[in-house]
Amino acid sequence: MEVPKKDRPFVFVRCLAYNHEPYIEDALKGFAMQITDFPFLAVVIDDCSTDGTADIVRKYEAMYPDIIKGIYLPYNFRSAHEDKRPYYQEYVDKATYWAECEGDDYWTDPYKLQKQVDFMEAHPECTVTFHRYDILQQEEQKWRKDRCGVYLQQNQDFVELTLPMYFENWVTQPCTMIYRKGTYLGQDKPYHGYKDQHLIFHLLNEGKGCILNFNGAVYRENRGGIHGRTPVIQQSRLAVQVAQELYQYNGKTAVLKKNLIRTLDWAIECEKRCDGGSKRVLCSFVIQRFLLVKSIRRMIRQLWL
Repeated sequence: MEVPKKDRPFVFVRCLAYNHEPYIEDALKGFAMQITDFPFLAVVIDDCSTDGTADIVRKYEAMYPDIIKGIYLPYNFRSAHEDKRPYYQEYVDKATYWAECEGDDYWTDPYKLQKQVDFMEAHPECTVTFHRYDILQQEEQKWRKDRCGVYLQQNQDFVELTLPMYFENWVTQPCTMIYRKGTYLGQDKPYHGYKDQHLIFHLLNEGKGCILNFNGAVYRENRGGIHGRTPVIQQSRLAVQVAQELYQYNGKTAVLKKNLIRTLDWAIECEKRCDGGSKRVLCSFVIQRFLLVKSIRRMIRQLWL
């Protein structure tokens, strides 16, 4: 692929795939249907799938060589805790913007990339944009709306997404996101695994984030996905770890403190009511919350009620 002209943005699209044979074609069709006046490249990183995912990617790579590039890892990097980025860094280096779409999600608007890039070119203060999406529970084939309606009115073109709004309601998914490359992302901080929450926090902390009022993607919930395979008790503990890291390594601001307290409250209830809950972990979370708010009454209630 040619290096893009300096006066045009170039969008790098990262698609992580592993055993997505039933879904990956939807993602690839979403890339192929994009209509833009700038170059983009969807790089699909297959993490050594054991099903037919790689074969489908190869088929679409042959059909659309200018916009789809497959990278086929020799073994499963996720289980080995190894960094995939060196395999696609050359494409990142050319990019003005970075977009995401996991292999089991997909885009539905052929002008998705164009709309977001046009907005960001017109708003240089904007570090990241999102848009609306639908949620599909795959096994039950049930659809539901996103939670963006909490903030977006029908006649609004966009709404600014601030950090308090982001922590209050999870209204984003990676498949809706485009961000400006070169933004500080906090990847030098001692986080235990870099998650979507880390990324979005730093993007919103460095500049302006906006949700555009168009529906452009489907986020798929399925039992084979990472989220679907993770018990609620583990999700809550991971959420506490991320909230603790954000608070500890980013100035212990009031917004991050409030987010940590809210996350601890949810995790405490999970430890009390979900399968796999632990008295030891429960006590640890309650003590952490007490140290943040110094409420003896709340601590007693959370431990014994």
